[in-house]
Amino acid sequence: MTRLTAAERECILGCADDEHHWRVYADVPSRFARQLQALAPAWGVEPRHLGAGVEFELPLQAVRFTRPRRTSDRQRRAAQAAIQKARLALRNPVKIQAAEGVMAPARGGP
Repeated sequence: MTRLTAAERECILGCADDEHHWRVYADVPSRFARQLQALAPAWGVEPRHLGAGVEFELPLQAVRFTRPRRTSDRQRRAAQAAIQKARLALRNPVKIQAAEGVMAPARGGP
């Protein structure tokens, strides 16, 4: 089997006016193609190998297109603070001790 060049590899998502499903063909291991292939079993679809790629059909509701998400400065600052807090927690883990009167399990076993 010959290898495809970068210009020849593609992921095609199509839908004709008279169809009620998306036709998917992918012969490239891109993130988009992997996401579409991961959707197939969830919708009860088995991808078919066709040449160098795979082909399958998905219901129209399986694929959604949206506008890019817009975040405000406040949301960005809050997210950055949460990330910073999580990183700090990873660097400085809290040591937990047994409460008074509680026996800690013996190490080493019987």
